[in-house]
Amino acid sequence: MQQADQTIVFPVDWATFLRQQPANPFFARLQPQTEIEPTLASCFLQRLAQTPESQQHHVLQEHIR
Repeated sequence: MQQADQTIVFPVDWATFLRQQPANPFFARLQPQTEIEPTLASCFLQRLAQTPESQQHHVLQEHIR
């Protein structure tokens, strides 16, 4: 029996999350190097909202890649 891979996507405020964690090299590597411009995030969310539901999964996958 083959195991299925699973992926979950959810918004994370990394700066807040990392401030709440004890010093840990694993989390240090996750710290964003640059801030994402709110307009870029807004543009993607708007594009996703305008995409037909049947194609949203594909659009999200391409954005993540």
